[in-house]
Amino acid sequence: MQLLKDETLPDGWLEDLLAQADLERSYALLRHLSSRHFYVEALKGRIRWLQLRFEGAWKHFEKACLLAESQEETVPSLVRRCLLGLWCFENSIAEEPYSPTDEDRPDDWIPGFPDELLQEHPEVRLIVRARRQAGALLSLHKGEYDDAAGAYREILEEAAGREEGQAAGCYLGLAACAHNQGASEDARRNMENAGLSVAAGGLTLDRGRVAGTLAGFHDYLGEGDAAGWRELIQRLACPERTRTVFLNHARYLADRCREEERLVLLWGG
Repeated sequence: MQLLKDETLPDGWLEDLLAQADLERSYALLRHLSSRHFYVEALKGRIRWLQLRFEGAWKHFEKACLLAESQEETVPSLVRRCLLGLWCFENSIAEEPYSPTDEDRPDDWIPGFPDELLQEHPEVRLIVRARRQAGALLSLHKGEYDDAAGAYREILEEAAGREEGQAAGCYLGLAACAHNQGASEDARRNMENAGLSVAAGGLTLDRGRVAGTLAGFHDYLGEGDAAGWRELIQRLACPERTRTVFLNHARYLADRCREEERLVLLWGG
């Protein structure tokens, strides 16, 4: 999950969210802040997205967009604006199937970013990777499977195992592309790779998201492996209400795949 530390957040808030995955507690801590920084509002929306509470997420994202207009355009501010745009994109993709004819298309939220800033500001690289992963997700939903798979492979080569959650997301994207092109063995191998990325350890939030996605994939495919991923979710060291969120994600995703009659992924980075 692509996030940045910020001086406007409570000490240890980000680390606690990723490791403990207590979504409601993390949300409540943000609500009690006096800060009106748009990134705080964007993070509230991100948590609501993780809970599949799309309407609530949009309320926070829209407020964040308004607050961002009055923020000085520093590099850190621009980086966080890019994250806000990417989270709006994922919320749109997850809420309903992609439609290129909608007035407000999901891809309208994917921001650009000046490449010349990369050398001077290394944190921009996080946004470049996140944007590329969002682009791959968009190609997957548009049915451009070769383009999506190529992008996922490039991200994996560059990541080189540094970020388990990001690698797992790429493997899940590759699995969806392969299945939708009739390559069932490749799809299964990439689902196994995604599972191996998080099965042995890692951040609780990443593990839950990946396990929920794998459970949803296997439910759609009618395979018994879904039960094993649900068991992993039940063993996660996080509140019961968060485990329920991951299980709800699995059900929502399986229903969405049935609706579209293909494998789809609902998150990028």
